[in-house]
Amino acid sequence: MSNMTNTHTNINVQFVDMTPELAGRLIQANTRNRPKRPTVVDVLAGAMSRGEWATNGDAIRVSKSGVLLDGQHRLSAVIQSGATVQMMIVSGLDDEVFSTIDRGAGRKTSDVMAILNFPNYVRISSVTRLLHTWEVCGDPFNGNPRYAATTAQQLDVYERHPGLADSAAWASSKRWSTKFVPSSVVCLCHYLFTKADRASADSFFLDLETGAGLPDGSPVLLLRNRLVEQASKKGRLDKRYMTALIFKAFKLHRDGASLKQLRVRTEGDGPERDVFVI
Repeated sequence: MSNMTNTHTNINVQFVDMTPELAGRLIQANTRNRPKRPTVVDVLAGAMSRGEWATNGDAIRVSKSGVLLDGQHRLSAVIQSGATVQMMIVSGLDDEVFSTIDRGAGRKTSDVMAILNFPNYVRISSVTRLLHTWEVCGDPFNGNPRYAATTAQQLDVYERHPGLADSAAWASSKRWSTKFVPSSVVCLCHYLFTKADRASADSFFLDLETGAGLPDGSPVLLLRNRLVEQASKKGRLDKRYMTALIFKAFKLHRDGASLKQLRVRTEGDGPERDVFVI
C-alpha cells in the first residue's frame, strides 16, 4: 500500500489491495449513493473473477466525514467475486463534491477500438459483442447480464477471429442488406456463414443482395420478401427474430431446400431448437 497526501487540502490518496473484507467495511459507509444496479455488479465481478481488472486511476472516493461518495458497484463486485484487486482510494474530500461526480461521458468499447485504430470500429464493437454472447450461450441476443461482454472480452473476440475485419468491410459495401438488416447482424451472419461454408455463404449473400433469378420456394427469396414487407410497416422485425430467420434461411439454402413459407419459432411453447447453430 502506498499513499500521497495533499497538505493544502488534507486529501489523501492510497493504493490498496482491496479485499472483500475491506470492501465490506467501506461499503457500510454508503449512505449517499444512487440505488445499486445488480447487473453492473455482475459485469464487474465477472471481470474481476477472470483477472481482467486493472488499476486505471478510477478511485473509490470517501468524504472527510467518512461517507462513501463513489465506488459502491466496484466494492460490491469485490465482495461478490471474492477477488482481491488493487484500487485507489481518495479520502478527505468535501461532502459537497458528491454532486460533481460522474459528470463525464463514459468510454465505450467503440471508443477504445477507435483509439486503437480498428477499422470499422463501430461495427466491430457491435459484432464482437454479439459474437461473444453467441460463443458463451449460443444466442447472440441473450439479454442475461452474466453474458454481457466487457471491453477486454470484445478485444479478445476480435483477436481470435481476424476474419471479422473482412466481414465488417464486406458489410460496409452492401447497400441492400444493410438497408433492411442492422449492419452488426449482417456482419455476424456473413462471418459465421462464411466460416461454416464459404461457397454456400457466397451464393446466399449474392442472391440476397440482387434477388436475381430466384425460383419460387427459394429460402433466400422468401427471406428477401419478408424483409422488404416488414420494412414497409412501422418498424423492423425484432433483431433476434430477424437474425433467427436469416440463420434458418441460410441453412435451408445450403441444404437446397424449397418451401412455401419461411417461419421460425423462437418464443412461447415449443420454440425451435438450435436456431442459431450453423
